Amino acid sequence: MEKRILIIDKLFKGFFLEEKMIIKIDYNKCCWKGGKCSSCSCGGKCEGCVEVCPVGALKRKDIVKIDKEKCIGCGACINACKHNAISFD
Repeated sequence: MEKRILIIDKLFKGFFLEEKMIIKIDYNKCCWKGGKCSSCSCGGKCEGCVEVCPVGALKRKDIVKIDKEKCIGCGACINACKHNAISFD
């Protein structure tokens, strides 16, 4: 696997990582279920994990899906998730 150095400012305050980190979603905690938000009255106009991803690795379908090839492991989605449903794998 190609080694990469990533800076995760918000999560690790500038800590350098040598390997690409991949995220995972705990769908029991995730608010996006059945193609809609199940936790608030946003009407699907969420401003959470999908919107903060700088490379578009997260998409909302019936559930939130991760494109692991696109994911750079920056951790922005982890910080954005109000339900603690996203973590590093």
